[in-house]
Amino acid sequence: MTFAAVAAACSREPEPVEVPADASGDAGGDAPPIPTEAAPPDEEISCPASCPYVDFIDPSKFPWKSPSKVVGACSEGDLDALVERMNAKGQSNYADWNAAVTNPTCRACVFGSDEGTHWTPIVERARPILNVGACIAIVSGDEECGRAYHNWFECRRELCVDCLDNGACEAFCMPAATRQACKTAFDAIGTTCGAQVAADAEKACAGRHPIEGSVRAQCIGL
Repeated sequence: MTFAAVAAACSREPEPVEVPADASGDAGGDAPPIPTEAAPPDEEISCPASCPYVDFIDPSKFPWKSPSKVVGACSEGDLDALVERMNAKGQSNYADWNAAVTNPTCRACVFGSDEGTHWTPIVERARPILNVGACIAIVSGDEECGRAYHNWFECRRELCVDCLDNGACEAFCMPAATRQACKTAFDAIGTTCGAQVAADAEKACAGRHPIEGSVRAQCIGL
């Protein structure tokens, strides 16, 4: 779920709910506590028990560097090949993604280490970093906005690492993470970027895969 979709959902008035009577038959009393765990997915969905885990995550723990930019390094065909591979079941590892980009100039623009002062769209680590905040930073013209968006994205990926299946478990986990352990990171986007700026940048960066916008902004040109 995107920032704009979550923000819109949060802005709607909640539906009235019927307060159940307590054991004495009274309908009053203290409000029930806020749940500390995500609601379980539908019965037909079988997800790992740690999908997601609910410990609070401090968004400032996630590293981020301003985006590199080599406009014209990649073609739309290069991007198509990368997105197709990244969306393919069973191809979710760095080596497979790297092999999908056969143009060496494009590959050097898309993939890189976390050393230096700038980050490529995909950063090589034990768990590769998808630098989705790069596109947000470029489109909004605000690197701190890009950093805030990156922190929210990385927070949800960390929480949902056991269920990144491009399927039902991931679709269940991501919103659950935002409501709970990643809420601070989510709220920081509105504070840092402004809700409308964030929504507009997110729309401009949208694609078939979360990293598509950053590859286009950094290596093709918007």
